[in-house]
Amino acid sequence: MGTNCQSLKEALVEFFGTAIDVTEIRDYCVLTLPYKTIDDRLASVFVQEKMPGYFLVDDGGKTAAELFIQGIHVTDVRSAVLEELAERYGATFAQGAFRMGCHAEALNAAIISIAQCATLATWYVLGHKPRFEEEPVLHRVEAGMRAWQPPYETEIRPRVRVLGQKTEHVIDFVSFPRTAPRTPIGVKVVRPSDNPLEQARGYGFMAYDLQNTQYEAWPRVAVVTRADEWTGNALDLVRASATTVIPVDTGKEESIDRLLPEYLSEVAA
Repeated sequence: MGTNCQSLKEALVEFFGTAIDVTEIRDYCVLTLPYKTIDDRLASVFVQEKMPGYFLVDDGGKTAAELFIQGIHVTDVRSAVLEELAERYGATFAQGAFRMGCHAEALNAAIISIAQCATLATWYVLGHKPRFEEEPVLHRVEAGMRAWQPPYETEIRPRVRVLGQKTEHVIDFVSFPRTAPRTPIGVKVVRPSDNPLEQARGYGFMAYDLQNTQYEAWPRVAVVTRADEWTGNALDLVRASATTVIPVDTGKEESIDRLLPEYLSEVAA
């Protein structure tokens, strides 16, 4: 008996129908698709109706941000490659994000195209091993966390994966208490890239997605680098999504390991 091709199609359609999640945040929708990136995340696509019947579709800057977190800088050479990748799918790569504008009839195709860009762009992860000396900000965050002396024993773990309602997220460092009833504290670096508002949206989506999960109760500390380059709206969004924010101006990164213990003590009190 041959394969029933129609049944295969119907099963696949049903799979996509149940595997795709959507979250509404303010004036845009976040679609989580069953496309695994090379760094083991599900692709997220942000959709916003800019005017009746016309949409802006982008990856929220999450791809470039995740590469940065893993020690992969989007240099001019890499940016040129990502621009070419985007062009192949009819999109653009600018200001640290894949994006595409389209009318309603082309919206589904645009969503798939941006998801493919976000998935393929993570190929840089292959063969790359992050080193702290390549990432002085992350190194200072870790140093600050280890310098913190709370009145209880803790264990510091890097790159902790947490599962939200829609997708998986990575927190740069988490301080786990060795005794109850203390709560783990997560610290995540949020850099502006070339578009602070998109980075803030990505952080806000993580906070929203962790609601009604065991991770909602974890205090969140956001280390906002190059704070002098952020817009007021972007900073307000991060503040609304974090327990506390540590703004770090350009050239002041050496203050992170000194400031972080103070903020952690306030959060843990």
